[in-house]
Amino acid sequence: MKTSHKAKTRVSVEGRTPELELEHLAEAFTGYLDTLGQFVEALGDIEKKYPGMMEELRSMGKDPMRLKEFAESIPPQTLGIFLRVMIQVMSVSSELNRLSSLPADAKIALGKELKRVALELVNLGKQMGEVTKN
Repeated sequence: MKTSHKAKTRVSVEGRTPELELEHLAEAFTGYLDTLGQFVEALGDIEKKYPGMMEELRSMGKDPMRLKEFAESIPPQTLGIFLRVMIQVMSVSSELNRLSSLPADAKIALGKELKRVALELVNLGKQMGEVTKN
């Protein structure tokens, strides 16, 4: 009768040294790297599709006059949605900055919140398209 022995290792984590199965460690790390790779690739694709846009948005946020011009160029109903989305993004930015230290449930909630805000931006884009068609 054969007994299976799974390869294990010990890793020091916050003063503890739990025993980890190498298979689980490899599985988790593979998923992490794959997802991180997708994110970084998507970020590069966005930057290629819209060169300089992120830097432009950052610089606009630092220049009240440019921000005012931007706000005046958008229909009021669209501006309201845009501002709400930007406030939501700003409210989660501190969590994004400390992402690695968040507990798993907080990361999951943050991911869901970011997806919800992205959907709101999709709806904003549709609304802006309808405004420009009229």
